[in-house]
Amino acid sequence: MYEEDLNGARLRTLMEDEFYSLKVEDLTLAKAIWDRVVNTYSAELDKAKGRSPYFSRDSLASMVVPFSVEFPLDGTLVGLHNGVRADAFIPHVPMIAEMKTGKPRRQHELALTGYALAYESMFEYPMDFGYLCYVQVKEGRVFDSCRLVQVGDYLRDEFLQMRDKVMESIENGVEPEKPKRCDQDCPFLKVCNP
Repeated sequence: MYEEDLNGARLRTLMEDEFYSLKVEDLTLAKAIWDRVVNTYSAELDKAKGRSPYFSRDSLASMVVPFSVEFPLDGTLVGLHNGVRADAFIPHVPMIAEMKTGKPRRQHELALTGYALAYESMFEYPMDFGYLCYVQVKEGRVFDSCRLVQVGDYLRDEFLQMRDKVMESIENGVEPEKPKRCDQDCPFLKVCNP
């Protein structure tokens, strides 16, 4: 998509054509999200080109999509896996962003905190905020609710306590207890409660 004289309309066409090469399970959900992305990126491209016709293609790309997706982090220094991946990293801030579906949960804030700690351990630079977005698709329309999360001392302590508890369970070979009531959104529901 690094064409000369690429504009929003051409980008829209290229991205709409690209959708049909994707392999997705839920076509309706994927199409609704893809259409939202197409609209956003094509509008941002036209806006960026309107600011200056002299931007290089790389400059335009970084202005249209000012973040890295599936940002790799080495979490070993904070007790995580060496290949964790944050949904997105916004380098200008710097800030980790996570996208979730379903209901808001405390674990999402704790995961964001874990990514922030991994980032800090890798780059020795503080990360005091994260960005948490909940995305839902209803009747073919995309709805999002995003907010800044302060990665303060309380969240950091809570994450480290949870991490220590999990590590202790692993060291002692203790299986975690099943909850009294399973969440219907749990990805392991069919495994634990067939």
